[in-house]
Amino acid sequence: MRAAKHIESWDDERASGSGIIVTLRYGYSFDTTHDAVRGFDTVREARESTRRKNIFACDCAECVTNQGETK
Repeated sequence: MRAAKHIESWDDERASGSGIIVTLRYGYSFDTTHDAVRGFDTVREARESTRRKNIFACDCAECVTNQGETK
């Protein structure tokens, strides 16, 4: 799967009993606060939640300072 530009990493850890862990790049958030890492139970849930329409711009100090870098 090709990741969208706002996704830093997508780790499927379901085989080890975890979920799908998605990390967004600096400058993006899952809500209006700096929430850039989230776990999901299914691929469908992760894909829906990471669609661009569900991602917010983040201009917190951490994102502003580190934009362009990886997490």
